[in-house]
Amino acid sequence: MKSLVRKFSDFIEHPVMLGEETLNTRKAIWLRKGDVTTEEYTEFYKHISHDFDPPAETIHYNAEGSIEFKALLFIPEKKPFDMMMNSDPKARLNLYVQRVFISNEFENLLPAYLRFVKGVVDSSDLPLNVSREILQENPQLDKIRKNLVARILKTLSEMKLKNYDRYRTFYAEFGSVLKEGLQVDYENREKIADLLLFETTATKPGELRSLADVVESMKEGQSEIIYLSAEHRGIAENSPFLEGYKADGHEVVFMLDPIDEFVMPPLGSYKGKEFKAANKGVRSNQDSLKDETKKFEGFLGFIGEKLAGVQEVRLSTRLKESPACLVGDDYSMSPHIEAMMRRMGQPVPEMKRVLELNPSHPIVVAVQAMYDENKENPKLNESVELLRDLAHVAEGSKVDNPAAFAARIALI
Repeated sequence: MKSLVRKFSDFIEHPVMLGEETLNTRKAIWLRKGDVTTEEYTEFYKHISHDFDPPAETIHYNAEGSIEFKALLFIPEKKPFDMMMNSDPKARLNLYVQRVFISNEFENLLPAYLRFVKGVVDSSDLPLNVSREILQENPQLDKIRKNLVARILKTLSEMKLKNYDRYRTFYAEFGSVLKEGLQVDYENREKIADLLLFETTATKPGELRSLADVVESMKEGQSEIIYLSAEHRGIAENSPFLEGYKADGHEVVFMLDPIDEFVMPPLGSYKGKEFKAANKGVRSNQDSLKDETKKFEGFLGFIGEKLAGVQEVRLSTRLKESPACLVGDDYSMSPHIEAMMRRMGQPVPEMKRVLELNPSHPIVVAVQAMYDENKENPKLNESVELLRDLAHVAEGSKVDNPAAFAARIALI
């Protein structure tokens, strides 16, 4: 009896007595906006979250208008150890109706991508005399949800603007969770995108920039946000795919979080700028290679016939220093996501990519000269395989046969 009273009726206004003992505390802190101390907020947060640290941010407000409720929300400083391990992630706010606890399992109350938020919502408009299943479908919950989401995103935006160091700490803990909203919350995608931070070619390792910063720094006439997905910064900043963009003075965003490649495509664009993967599709200045393409035409066709699994062979405008790279189409999976899925034992569909060659690189020039001199040269086939091996190495992938790769290096 004591346990049930404390769970569901601990905060109701009148005392609940068992004999002469009062079972409920009646201390509904969320009703006392304006006279609550930091210590009281912290104590209450620890009570409902089972967290030993104080919250990073407290949101306490009364919503008025078409829907009225009181909310006391907390943004944690650190994520709980089991947050990313939960196979069925849900937000769990404590819902009260007139101080009576109803449940913390209403999926309509807060979207899963804000599941790091802890707290209490107390409404006087929702009915008490219906089952939880019926209450779950109450349209008032949708209005409460929209209001809560808007207030939480606004608070995060203010934290980012006014206390960047604190926001940076929050983002390191919960950025991956926040990004999930890009897939499920179409109404707030732009607001969520405003909160994202990335390393770029313009930052030092560990430093982050917002997408708004990237757009603001764009060269005049640039219409795309260039990005590159990679396992870590070391691979990204040394990627051959950056060579052309660096030469053109374009900033490239590094997407190093495994979730980035799954959640960023639905965003599509940001502030009118389309997202463009540095290692996918065709660069826009392909016409500048008309003369070289004519000279290399037979050689490119020969390579295409010899290399199984290659969709096409073409000359590259994105390479300035490296001999070759493998390029996917605009909607293909990146190499590091393929590698990650294989490590997890997931099936990876076979996808052919385009082999791009740098027509001015000494190795490409040497192999092309070998082709012109004698198409039947037995070393030619090995040299062609070498070009693909070099493309794999440059992107951080493993070659199929390291011993054969070493032998081919010796041929040039």
